[in-house]
Amino acid sequence: MTDNVINLGVLKLGCIGAAPLLDLLLDERADREDLSVRGFTSGAKLDNDSCAETTASAIANKPDLMILVCPNSALPGPKASRKAISDAGIPLITV
Repeated sequence: MTDNVINLGVLKLGCIGAAPLLDLLLDERADREDLSVRGFTSGAKLDNDSCAETTASAIANKPDLMILVCPNSALPGPKASRKAISDAGIPLITV
């Protein structure tokens, strides 16, 4: 890998149809040397505990940028996840 590798975290909370593609979209063949993508998922669950546990794992990976995918990010679990990511100082894109 190159010296300037971007560490991208893809946090999938709950189930939305396009979510399985998002962590593969930017490096489909896994041959990019400038990008490292790691996916984290809560499965179909959107409850506080499932979201908090998955989010903590994603934050521990120390990504340079996080993409959050959720069918309803206004629910308490995903809302707390967004706050935790913000508090960790990680730039976030919510889909």
